[in-house]
This record gives sequence, C-alpha cells and structure tokens, in this order.
Amino acid sequence: MGNTVGARPAKGLILMFSYTETRQIIDGAGDIKETFDIGFIGSPLDIRGRSSIAIVKNKAAQIHKIEYQQSNYSIQIDGVEHPLIDYMKSKPFDAAESVLIDATNLAFPEIAILLRLIHTNSNVKTVSFIYCEPEKYTKAVYTDAASRYELSDNIEEPQFIPSFFTFNRKKPKRLFAFLGFEARRFTRMVDPDDGETYESINPVFAVPPYQPGFEKVCFDENSRVLEKISNHQCHFVPSNHPYNALKLLRKAINIYEKADNDIVIAPLGNKPCTIAVAMIAAENENVSVIFDFPTKKSNRTDGVKNTYLFSALVE
Repeated sequence: MGNTVGARPAKGLILMFSYTETRQIIDGAGDIKETFDIGFIGSPLDIRGRSSIAIVKNKAAQIHKIEYQQSNYSIQIDGVEHPLIDYMKSKPFDAAESVLIDATNLAFPEIAILLRLIHTNSNVKTVSFIYCEPEKYTKAVYTDAASRYELSDNIEEPQFIPSFFTFNRKKPKRLFAFLGFEARRFTRMVDPDDGETYESINPVFAVPPYQPGFEKVCFDENSRVLEKISNHQCHFVPSNHPYNALKLLRKAINIYEKADNDIVIAPLGNKPCTIAVAMIAAENENVSVIFDFPTKKSNRTDGVKNTYLFSALVE
C-alpha cells in the first residue's frame, strides 16, 4: 500500500491527512489485499477488540502495543515506558511507508500521538485504521426517561494532553464536542466550574448512526445538558467514516482562526469521529483537544456488527 503513493512534498510545505477510503471488511483480514509495514494495537476489552487486533497482526509486518498514561505524561511501547516528550522526538517508524492502527481499542491520545509523529517525523505515506462496530452495547441502565448506557467505570476531570493544546486566555474559545451516550462526559466539559468558559458550544451528533435508534439515545441524554446552554449550535455528521467530521472541523478552523478565536475539540463520541479529531490535532498545533480519559468497562459490548478499513494519505 505504501508503494503506491508519490514522494512527500518538499520541506516547508504544509502536510495534511487526505482521507481517501471507507471499506467495509466482510471476511476479516482476507478482504484486505495490501500489507502494512507497521501496526499499532491496544488492549482488547471484548470480542470486537480481539477481532480488530487479529486483523492488524495478520496484515502488518511489525506489531507494537501502545498505551498512553496521562498521570505521568508517559507512553508505553511494548511494555516499556517513555516520557511523552522524549517519544515525540523519536522515530518509531524507521523506514515504514504504511501504517495500520487498531482504532477499535486505541483511544484518542494514542491515535493522536501516532498521527502527530507520522505528520512531523516520518516518511509514512499512508495510514489506515481498523474499526469494528459492536453488535450491541451490554452495559445499559434503564431510567424513566431513556435507556442510558454506562460504558465507563471512571472518568477523569477534563484535561489537555501535552503538545495537543494551545492556550491564550485572552482569545474567545469555541468548543466542538462530538457526543456519545454518556451525558456526564459532556456535562463536565461545559461546566464553567470545571474550567473554561466558551464563546460558543457546538455539539456534534452522529447522524445517521451506525445502528437505528442510537441517535435517539444520544439526543435524549445530551439534550438535558443543552437545555441549560444558550450559546450552542448543533452539527450532524455520519457515524461510519471520518470524512464529514474532518470537513466540518477544517471549515470551523478556517472561519475562527481568521476571527482570532481558538478552537477546542472534545472527542466524546464514536471512533470514526475520534479519528477525524486526531487527524486535525496532529496536523494543526493551533487546535486544542480536551479529553477525560474514561476507564472503559470490560465486556461493555457484545459481538461484531461491521468492520471497516479507513484509509488516508499523508501529503
């Protein structure tokens, strides 16, 4: 796959991730004809996580396990801990031109760190992501108002990740929050007692969802938060690929940077949108990302519905 793309632009030109393809994978690794120089995986919590890792291991010549720790700003590679500041100066891709990322198990921090390194310190020409949708979520709590999914054991205070934030208190800030099922995550992002006050709040919903009815759960939960916010404007992007989310964020950056406003993004929703946020954060150091580092519940999903390969060029 890495051999099909031309040479990288000359030094000094702006490199960007150019989203190229969403491919549904029916027969596991057998549907993916190309191979990859290097693959990065996380720790599986359920069946779909194990399925995702199996595909990456089958298709990548080298495999590395990666995990970010916000508590001490470090990153573990194959069990060996490195200070994040040192790892960001390293060259983990060597001569790799193609990378495959286990997006099912890896969270925003790991994906963004890898993409920043690909963007700034490598000769990688293509990056792809494996994402396995769940057949269903199993951790549901039923209330009088709606069915609420509790997918996390613990959620930290909203925080910025080193090298993925720019901060100027004098500038107005615009929040774009990609929303999921857990309204408590959104609540903490927009609570002025927890930190920043935003000039505008832009919730982004996944519509159409990858399963009918999921959008209603998301609306029902997060609408309770939005009822208390006057300065919001809702946006909608499809759930099953990163392209529209990427397009939305690039448009917002173009508008608000001209107005000398800062953009803050909260990736709280589905993984394709999280991939888009990671791409934006990796290629644009003037964007800040705020994250709450949820500890995911084990076996919070059951089965595998659809598996996708998302691909992008680095150009």
